[in-house]
This record gives sequence, C-alpha cells and structure tokens, in this order.
Amino acid sequence: MNIAFENQDKVSGLLTVTIYEEDYKDQLSKSLKDYRKSAVMPGFRPGMVPMQLIQKKYEPVLKLQEVNKLLEKSVLDYLQENVNFLASPVASDKQEPVDLEGNPPYKFMFEVALSPEFEIPLSNEDTLDYYELDIDENLINDEIELYRSRHGHNEDVQEYAEDDVLKGEVIELADDGKPKEGGIHAKDRSIFPKYIKDESQKKLFDGAKPGDEIIFNPKKTYPESDAEIAYLLGIEKQVAEGLTQDFCFKVSSISRFIKSEINQELFDKVFGEGKVKSEEEFREMVSKNLLIKHTMEVEELFYRDVRKFLEAKAGKLEFSESILKRSLKQQNKDKQSEIEEHFDSSLKFLAWQLIKGKVFKDHDIKIEQADIKESAKKLLMADFVQYGMFFQEQEGLLDQYAENMMKDPKYQNYLLEMTDDRKIAECLKNIIKLNVKKVSLEELGKLSEERLKEEKEEA
Repeated sequence: MNIAFENQDKVSGLLTVTIYEEDYKDQLSKSLKDYRKSAVMPGFRPGMVPMQLIQKKYEPVLKLQEVNKLLEKSVLDYLQENVNFLASPVASDKQEPVDLEGNPPYKFMFEVALSPEFEIPLSNEDTLDYYELDIDENLINDEIELYRSRHGHNEDVQEYAEDDVLKGEVIELADDGKPKEGGIHAKDRSIFPKYIKDESQKKLFDGAKPGDEIIFNPKKTYPESDAEIAYLLGIEKQVAEGLTQDFCFKVSSISRFIKSEINQELFDKVFGEGKVKSEEEFREMVSKNLLIKHTMEVEELFYRDVRKFLEAKAGKLEFSESILKRSLKQQNKDKQSEIEEHFDSSLKFLAWQLIKGKVFKDHDIKIEQADIKESAKKLLMADFVQYGMFFQEQEGLLDQYAENMMKDPKYQNYLLEMTDDRKIAECLKNIIKLNVKKVSLEELGKLSEERLKEEKEEA
C-alpha cells in the first residue's frame, strides 16, 4: 500500500491511497474460506461447496468488503497520526472510476479539511473588563425582605387593608338585588381586591369586615379575564364569558400575611440554629450568600467576554467550507437541509472549539474530575441559595449532590462546557490585566441581556 498526502492550500489537502493485491489477498482468502464453511448450494452438503464455485459467486462482493475495510482503516490511521484534520475526508473530484473487478492496483483520492493555523498572543498588556456585584445596603435589605416573606405567616384580622385576602361565599343576584333562584352560589372562595383593575369595584372592598355583604360585578372587576372570573366563582370559563349579573360576596374572614420579625427565630430558620447570633452577623451572612447566589451570572458574563476577547485575538479562522459541508452531508444523509440552514453557526462553533483547544494547549490546561466536580458544586450552590438552602458546613452533602449531578447524562455536557470556560477564565486572570468594575444587580442584568442580544444577532 502507498499513501501520499499533499496540501492543496492552507486549509485543505489531497490524500491518495494506492492498494495492491498483497494488501488484501490474505484477508480475502480467509473470508472466502470462512464463507465456504456455511455456504449452501444445491447438490452440495453444507461446508463442502468447491472453492472455485465460492470464488466465482462471492469473491467480487467479499473483495469489495475487504478493500473498503482496509481503505477506511488505513485512511483514518494515517490522518490521525500525520494530519491535523477537522472532519471525515470526502472523495476528490480528481477521483477516477475504480473497477474492483479489474486488476489491481486500485487508487483512491480524498479531499481533507485541515485545521487552520493561528496564534493567540496573550500578555499582561492585554486588558479585559471584569464585573463584580456591588453588595450594597439596599441589596442586602431587599434580600432580607425576601427571607422575612419566606418565613412569614398568615393570620386573621378584623378589617381589610391592602394586600389582605377576603374569604367567603359568592351569590349571584337577580335584577331585583335578591339571590337568583338557581343561580351561582359558591362557598370558600377567595378574592384579592389589590388586583382588581376597575377602581370603582376595588373601592367596594375598602374597610370590609367579617360578616359584611359586598355587592360587586365580576365582569367589571375583571373585564379582561374570564379565567379570573371563573376562578373566583368556581365555574367553567365558558360560563363566565356570558356573565353580566351582580354578585354578593359574604365575608367570612380576612387573612393578612405577616412577615417574620428580624430576630433570632428568623436567623435560625434561614441559616440554622445558633449559626448567627446578631443582626450584624445576619447581614454579613446575607451579603456572602448574595455573592454565591449571583456568582453564575457574574461568571457567565465574564465567560462571554473572554470568548469575544479570544475570538478577536485569534482573528477570523479560515476553513475549507466546501469540504466541511460535503463531509457533514456525507455523515448525515437525512439532514441535508438542516446542514445548509445551520452551516454558518456550525463554523462559528467549530472556530470556538479550535480556539479553546489552542488556549488549552498553549497554556498546558488540563481538565480533571475534580475540576468538573468543582463546577457542579458552584452550580448547585447558586441554585440552592436561590431557595434558601445553605451548605457552608455541610460539605459532605454538597459533594454527594455534585457527584450525582456528574453521573446524570443531562448535565454532563453542560458541566464539561462550564469547566472548559472556567479553566480558560482562570488562565486569563493570571495573564492579562483585569479592569475590575463594581456594578449593581440591575446593571449586571442589563449587561447579561446585552451580551445575549449580541450573540443572537451574530448567530
């Protein structure tokens, strides 16, 4: 066998493979003998068909199989050992017809898409913005209010005020203002006057007390939502659509939500018994957990900026687009239109993978299981803090959750991508100069939205 490779240009090459008879004849002979053992032909016992008949009938097919297997393995082995290629090779336009029933040698020619050569120079003269969340007193106060609400309680009161919930029964009225015979009558209903859109209807509930009977009109109360009328009256939405009658709401009770006081009981509920002993310590812990809660937003914003920075450093990568497209279509024969539609985004994805690989190679970055586990823990910490769960002193439990996440197929690719981004970001932090900027939570959100919008426009 003879294999030759030549560059056609910087991003494509021509691979020529010449196969001689001695390259496949031993394997072909073995295949014929193996086939003879199970061959069945009229007039012969199984396994006793003369070899001449086996060769005459089956050698062309078996020869094709053996040559193709040899060709596929040889091409792949050669490319993996000698060429920095991007995709499966495709048949060259220079390929002449090959008649495997004719005499060898047989020549095969393939076009290969090559990885572009590029550099990503990094130094401490490079700068990149790094946004840090500014944990100010207002943000801490807002977070404490969330904890107070989360650990609050409902209690009955004797007079309605804004945010209260009225409970009672609703009764459909006839035109004379009396209960309608056979009309709608539902008990144990709740109404939230605060969300009534019509101001005149909302005022009807001002100062309401248990035992009061309030005449109101559901259609005027919720003029744009038959679903809300149906929920209030306990009826089907289709029935609510035709309602125009007044109703009486008999108030049985008024429920008010009372936020938790800022005291030791709240400290214990939020962070565990005895972990926090004063309001000062409580505010300090809230501040720390705000950083954890929003760490993914901060890091993902930086990852996006790192990607843009590295892509600019690498410059536009050149590809042999025609070969890559043909290769994709060759490997995905049932997805031809999808390949055409998404080919540009596929090239952008490929370019970013090559850029990441270059940074990993240039700076000897390696991914260990411990790195993936650390990414899982960061993700879990941010998620759990959202729901008021904390793991500062439960490292073993957090490890267990992280290990379970790493085993879950739906998270594995995401964790690998996240770890790639995190390791690259850590690498850059040690090389380039970071321009640290403090931003509010609102500013952080706007910056993230801007990056997402830019990515969609570039996609």
